[in-house]
Amino acid sequence: IDSTGYFLFSENLGLAGNWVKDILEDKEGNLWVATNDGISKIRVTKDTLGVTLDIKNFDKNSGIGLPYTYDLHLDTLDRIWAAMRFGGLFCLENDTIKYHFQSNNGLVTNNIRSLTEDSTGILWVGTGDQGIAKIQLYEDTLAVSFLEVEKLYSENVYSLILDNEQNLWVGSQQGVDKVSFTEDRNLKDVQHFGRAEGFAGIENCTNSVWKDAGGNIWFGTMNGLTKYNANFQNLDTIPPMVRFTNISLEYTPLRETSYAPYMDNWGKVRDSLELPWQRNDLTFEFKATDLSAPLGMKYQYRLLGIDEEWGPAVENNIVRFANLSPGNYTFQVKSINSNKVASERPVQFSFTINAPFWQKRWFPWAAAGLFLIIASLIFRTRYLQLKRKSQRKEQELSLEKKMLELEQKALQLQMNPHFIFNTLNSIQGLISQQDPKKARFYLAKFSRLMRSVLENSRSERISLEDEIDTLDHYLSLEQFGKNDTFEYQIVVDPEMDIEEIMIPPLMVQPFVENAIVHGISGLGKKGKIDIEFKQENDFVHCTITDNGIGREAAIKQKSQQEAKHKSMGLQVTAERLELINDHQKESFSIEDLIAEDGTSEGTRVFLKFKME
Repeated sequence: IDSTGYFLFSENLGLAGNWVKDILEDKEGNLWVATNDGISKIRVTKDTLGVTLDIKNFDKNSGIGLPYTYDLHLDTLDRIWAAMRFGGLFCLENDTIKYHFQSNNGLVTNNIRSLTEDSTGILWVGTGDQGIAKIQLYEDTLAVSFLEVEKLYSENVYSLILDNEQNLWVGSQQGVDKVSFTEDRNLKDVQHFGRAEGFAGIENCTNSVWKDAGGNIWFGTMNGLTKYNANFQNLDTIPPMVRFTNISLEYTPLRETSYAPYMDNWGKVRDSLELPWQRNDLTFEFKATDLSAPLGMKYQYRLLGIDEEWGPAVENNIVRFANLSPGNYTFQVKSINSNKVASERPVQFSFTINAPFWQKRWFPWAAAGLFLIIASLIFRTRYLQLKRKSQRKEQELSLEKKMLELEQKALQLQMNPHFIFNTLNSIQGLISQQDPKKARFYLAKFSRLMRSVLENSRSERISLEDEIDTLDHYLSLEQFGKNDTFEYQIVVDPEMDIEEIMIPPLMVQPFVENAIVHGISGLGKKGKIDIEFKQENDFVHCTITDNGIGREAAIKQKSQQEAKHKSMGLQVTAERLELINDHQKESFSIEDLIAEDGTSEGTRVFLKFKME
C-alpha cells in the first residue's frame, strides 16, 4: 500500500495465477510470486507518468509441466528454488531453468511442499509423502539425500523452519518435530511435540510458520495460532518411577489365582514364583507418571532369559509373553519421560517355569525301560501276526493253485474239438462251393472267437460285455455249422451296465455248448436256445434254456467221448463257481422242463457268480 492506494495483481494483468502461495524479493528488488498455475517475476516502476509493470511468467510454456507452486526460496547466489506440487524441485537462474530434480534423478517423490536453507548452505526440502531431503547448495555436485523417515513422527511435511540454534522444526498433521543435528549436520535426535507435549494446534497449515526477532516460532494450525517460546525451559530432570499395576497369568490377574501372595494391591511383587510348564502365558502391566507431559511417557523392557538387550522405547505399557519354554526368567522395565530422562533403576519380577516330567533327568531311563517292555510286546504280537498271516497265505496259495488248475482245465475244455473241426470243415465246404465271400465272413468270425477265448483266458475277470460277445460269436458259428437247425437269443437286463460289471471268464460257454450238442441235436425240429442275464445285489444270474430232448434222452444217445467232455466241463465249472462265490450254495443248478403229458420240453440251467 502506498499513496496511490491499493493495487490488485491478477491474471487479468498477466499474473500466472490468482491463488498466491508465497512471495519473496530478490536482490534487484524483483518480486517472485508462487501461484497455483506457475511462478511470476514482477518488476514495478513508478514515474511521473504512473506505474509500469513488467511481469514474466514461468509455467507450462516455460518447461514447467506441473506448475502448481507451494514454496519459493532465494539462495545466496540469487537463484530461485521452487517447490512444486507433483512437479518436483526447480531452480531458476538468470530467468532460465537451471536444475530440475524429480523422482528419476535424485528425489524419491515429486510432491514437494516446503524449503528452507540453514547456515551451512544446506537446502532442506520437505515432501508430502517421503519426509525430508537435503541438498548442499554450493558444492560442485548437487547430491540429494534423505533423512531416515522412521525417525520422524510423520513423513507428511507441511512446513519447515530453522530456529536460532539451527534446529529444524518440521510441521505435520500430527504436530511438530524438533530435529537436532551433529556438527556435520547429520541427524542426531528428533523430539516430537503433539497434544500430550502441549502443542494444542495439532495439524499445521501448509508453510504457515514464522520466526520473530526474538527467536520465537509461530505456527499456523487448523485450531489457531501456536507460539513456541524459544527462551522457555521446562526440563523435568527428575527420573520417573515406574511400578507394576498388574501381572496376569493366562489373562487372570495374579491376585485372583493361587499365586496371589506374589503381588499385592499396591503393585509390590515378590520374586521366585514357580509355575508348571503348561502355565506359561504371562502379561505385565506397568505405569510411570510425568505431571508435565503425562502422555509423553515411554517404556523400555526386556525379559532376561530370552533378551539380554533393552528393547526400543515405546508408549505401550502392556506386554505379553506366551508359550514360554521352561527356564528361569526376570522381566525388567524402566520409564523415560518426555525430556528423555530415564528411571534410575528398573523394576523387575523373577519367575521360573518348571520343566515337564519328560524333561526331567530320570525320564530317559524310565522311558528306555518302558521302551524295552513295549518293544518285546510288539515283537511277540508281530510274531504271532506273521505266523497267522503265513497260515492264511498258505491257505490262499492253495486256493489260488486250485483255481488256476480249474481255469487251465476250463481253457482245455472250452472248445469242443468236434466244434472246431466241424466249423473248419463247413468253411472249407464254402470254399469248395466257390462262395469265398461267405467263407471269409465265417473264417473271420472263427478267428475273432479264438482270439477272444485266448485273451479272456489270461484275465481273472472280464466284462460282461466281452462274455456276451464271445457267446454270440460261438453261437453264430455253431448255427452255421449245423445248417441253421436252431435259433438263439441273448437277453440282458437293460438296468445292467455290462461294460462295468466284471465276471470270471469261460463260465457260460460250456453250458451253451452242452445245450447244443446234447439238447438240440437229434431234436427233429427247429431248436431254440435262450440266454438271459440279470443282476441281483452283488451277483450276476444267468439262465440258459433250450427246447431240446432233455437230459434222460441225451444220455442214451451221446457217445462216450462226448460224455467225458461234458462231465469234466460241468464238474470244472461247478468247482470254479463254488470257489468264486466263497463256497455259497445254489451257485449252479439244472432243471428238466416237463410238459403236462410227461414229455420233455427241454432243459434250464441256472448259474450265479459274484461280480466286481
